[in-house]
Amino acid sequence: MSSVPVWAWLGVVVPLVALVVIVGETAAMEQRSLRPPRTSPGSVPEALQELAVQEVSIDAPDGVSLSAWYVPPRNGAAVALFHGYAGDRLQLTFEAVELARRGYGVLLGDARAHGRSGGEVTTHGDRERDDARAVLDFLADAAGSSTRLGVFGFSAGATPLPAVAAEDPRVRAVVLAGCTTSAADFSRDESGRLSWLKSPVILAVMRANGIDPDAIDPLAAIPRLSPRALLIVHGENDSVVPVGRARSLFAAAGEPKRLHVFPQAGHGGYGDVEPAGYARLLLDFFDQHLLGRDGRPSPAARRSGSEEPAVRGSDHRGAERAQTD
Repeated sequence: MSSVPVWAWLGVVVPLVALVVIVGETAAMEQRSLRPPRTSPGSVPEALQELAVQEVSIDAPDGVSLSAWYVPPRNGAAVALFHGYAGDRLQLTFEAVELARRGYGVLLGDARAHGRSGGEVTTHGDRERDDARAVLDFLADAAGSSTRLGVFGFSAGATPLPAVAAEDPRVRAVVLAGCTTSAADFSRDESGRLSWLKSPVILAVMRANGIDPDAIDPLAAIPRLSPRALLIVHGENDSVVPVGRARSLFAAAGEPKRLHVFPQAGHGGYGDVEPAGYARLLLDFFDQHLLGRDGRPSPAARRSGSEEPAVRGSDHRGAERAQTD
């Protein structure tokens, strides 16, 4: 009986070893991702100091303390802002300043396991749903029960918002920026050509850490948002969350809805690419749906990117890491 040639054994062993190494490295990276590197927001930015900002602390249902800055409303409406993965509240300074200067109340905080908030582990949007509910409870109490509420989420900060807003009648307007469609889709996007191998590993690590990836599903929740107003913002060159994910969210959402794609933007940084158009877009949207003003896109907003109208929701057509997430 002839022995099996060495080259034949190597043809089997080497690919198996490579698979084991890839699986191990993927699992280790996902495990590390649950403890993101912390940044500190430091002192209040000068642009917010002039707006009577307050340092506040909000208790999540599981006891984690969420640190935030709060600016009281001057126009009867307030917006809670939720930043992305591995960032902190300063990631959304542009949005907070524009809204606060307009008279909106602003709640700008650090997510659990980020910035000055408590908690050691992020759950990619699972426990963060309860955190968002606690933030909205705080904002409603602080600003007054008659205050009209909106939410803005960027990337990982956006993923819990469709489910939370859909069940909270206090929320009238929702902005999702750089938002994925589900935890499963995000794991495939970040895994590239090896998604068939890496994605199941990533989801398995999440489950092993008590995180339910099936519950992190903005695409499933977004049809329930209507009649709340929805604005989806994305960058055409987003390499973290492909712009096709934004179009899928838009197609699944009910009216009123708008999709705005910034042609020169990547993952976030919309205010760096088109500051005037981006600010106008946000203010037009919240003015219409929180203040009852005419929210038709201004000329500056229309020039800054591709856009579907707020009240006609046909599928947006067009081609497919700047801000950390």
